[in-house]
Amino acid sequence: MPLPNANGWNNTSVTTSFTASDTLSSLKTLSSPVVTAIEGAAQLVTGTATDVADNVSSVTIAAEHR
Repeated sequence: MPLPNANGWNNTSVTTSFTASDTLSSLKTLSSPVVTAIEGAAQLVTGTATDVADNVSSVTIAAEHR
């Protein structure tokens, strides 16, 4: 990992990956990994899973570059 810049942030991209499971039916789709390349705090990343019955669940997290 590189050293932080003057503001305390690293200058590398962050990849956020999502995992999910469904014990009653199986998953149809799951969001692909998301890469955030801009420096800064609280960059929002959303992942979504859909099961074979078309039920949808999403989560949004803050991806921080530090």
